[in-house]
Amino acid sequence: MRRSVLASLLPFLVLATHLSAEVIEVPGDFEGVQDAIDAAQAGDTIVVEFDVWSGPFVITRPLTIVGGSTMPYFRPGGAGSTGELFVLDGPGKGTVVFSNVIIGAQIGGNFEEGAASITGGGFEALHIYDSVVQGSPWSDNMSFVRPGVDAIDVSVPLVWIERSEIRGGDTDNYDAYPHSQGFDAGHGLVTTGTAVVIDSLIDGGNGTVIRWDGDGCPQDCPGGDGGDGIVCDQLISSNSTFDSGFSSSWDQRTGGVWCCRGESGIAMQTQQHLTMDQDLTGSGMPQLGNSYTLDWTIPGSTGLLFFAVAPRTPEVARGDLWCLGASATVVAAVASPSNLTLDLPVDPVWTGTEFVFQIMTSEAISRPLAGTLVP
Repeated sequence: MRRSVLASLLPFLVLATHLSAEVIEVPGDFEGVQDAIDAAQAGDTIVVEFDVWSGPFVITRPLTIVGGSTMPYFRPGGAGSTGELFVLDGPGKGTVVFSNVIIGAQIGGNFEEGAASITGGGFEALHIYDSVVQGSPWSDNMSFVRPGVDAIDVSVPLVWIERSEIRGGDTDNYDAYPHSQGFDAGHGLVTTGTAVVIDSLIDGGNGTVIRWDGDGCPQDCPGGDGGDGIVCDQLISSNSTFDSGFSSSWDQRTGGVWCCRGESGIAMQTQQHLTMDQDLTGSGMPQLGNSYTLDWTIPGSTGLLFFAVAPRTPEVARGDLWCLGASATVVAAVASPSNLTLDLPVDPVWTGTEFVFQIMTSEAISRPLAGTLVP
C-alpha cells in the first residue's frame, strides 16, 4: 500500500508544527552554532552542515538541531575550557531534539574539568534520533590522566532515544604514574525520569590499564570502576542493547601481572523496566524527497494507524503502552500484517519536522516509531 504523506499528514504538520517555526542553516544564516541557537525562537530547527564544531553550546529554549547531508561532529572546546558540550538550561517546558549528529569526542582534550556531552535540564523532554553521543575524555594538565565522563546526564522527565548509539567516556592514561589512581569511566545515560530506548545501543565507558613501573604490585592501587550503561527511574525499551564498561586495572609492565581491579559497571540501574515487541519498523532514516516504508506484524487482523507530531510519555492502555497522547490522528485503516509506503516531502522547509506512528488493533498496540525528517 502506498500513500502520499502530503495528502495524509501535511495538514496536521502545518497546524501543529510549522505555523511560525523557521529553519536556520549553519553556515549560511549564521557562521556559528551558538549564534544560531541564540537567534532561534522556540520550535525552530537548526540545520548544521558537516564540520567539527567546538562547544560549549547552551540551549535555553525548545528547538531541534539536525545534521545536514553528512553528520556534523560536535566536540568540547580546547585548552582552558570546562569540557562542557551541550548544556540544557530550559524554561521548564518544551523539548530539545537532536537528529543525525555526532556529539562528543573520542579523543580527549586538556580541559579544566570533565562534563557530560549533554547535561543540564529545564525541559520536559530530550529526544535523540539517528545519532551518536559519547562521553569526551579529558586530561588533567599536570598528570595527563583521563577520567571518563558520562555521555548524557540530564534532569528531564522524558528522554527518548531511537536508532542511536550512546557511549560513556573511557578512562585513559598516557604513561606510567606510580602514585596515580584508576579513575572511573563514564556512564552512557543518567536521567532522573523515564527513558524510552528503541533500536539503540547504550554502553558504559571502559577503563584502560594503568601500568606500574615498580617491582611487584603496589600496596595501594585503587582501580577505577567501569561505567554503567543506563541509570534512570523507569526504562521502556524495544530491540535495544544495554552494556556496562569493564574496570580500570593495574599490571606490571614486564610481567603482565594484574594487581588490582575496580568494579565493572552495571548495564541497567532502574526501578522499573518494561519492554515492547519489535512489531512496527521503518525503512531507515527518513530523508526529504525519499519514500519511507512502515512494516508491521501485530496481533489482530485489522486496526488503525495513528500519527502524532511528537512522542509523549508512555501510558498504559489495554495492557500495552500508548505513546502518542490525546492528540493522535488516524492516518489509515490497516490490515495486519502489512506495510505502508509514504512519499516524504521534498521542500527543505520540512527539515526537522518530528513525527511518531503507532498502530492499534482490537488485540494489541504496536510499539511507537518516531524520528525527524532530515536533508
